Amino acid sequence: MASNGQSQQSHSSPTMFPKFRLLPAELRIEVWKASFMHRVVVLHSSPRCIMPSPNNHEHWISHCNNPPALSVCFESRALALARYPVILHVRYLGRCTHQSRVLYLDPSGDFLGLLVDGLNNANLEYLFQTVRMQDPAGLGLRHFGAAAGANSTIDTNVLTLLASNQVAVLNDLEDLVLLVYINEPEDRILSLFRDGECTLSEASSV
Repeated sequence: MASNGQSQQSHSSPTMFPKFRLLPAELRIEVWKASFMHRVVVLHSSPRCIMPSPNNHEHWISHCNNPPALSVCFESRALALARYPVILHVRYLGRCTHQSRVLYLDPSGDFLGLLVDGLNNANLEYLFQTVRMQDPAGLGLRHFGAAAGANSTIDTNVLTLLASNQVAVLNDLEDLVLLVYINEPEDRILSLFRDGECTLSEASSV
């Protein structure tokens, strides 16, 4: 007669599927593709550094994670690289250092948000060009948002920039969002976006 512990263990959800590799390749591929989710990818400027220069996006800070499939096996990585073809060389803000890292992006599905004060046309154009050059479809970003400033007062320069027809890189976007966030120090704002755990919420009071 089985004990209560053995009975509970037999009915618990499995955490591993060791025979996954024995599945037909077509089925494995569909499983990997089902794990590819649209993400909210956030870039910051360092609170201790100047605004990123237009020709060096390694000054961008991001704590967002890459898709797990990139790190599972050769098969999953090959499929993930096809889905997330854009590479951004960014940095992770540590306690004392800025660690260089690579961030993978799906230009057709991921939402890219910039939480940066002093946003300007040169920075936007370089970032959009970087993404477009790596996009196999040649379309670049489709979903983009920019912050209204690091405080509760909306930066009118950002509003003017995003509304300007002179910023040609914005013309082909499917979604353009103005990001407004709470009045917090930049270090606190960065901590809220660790591991990419962030979502978009509609401002119902606006």
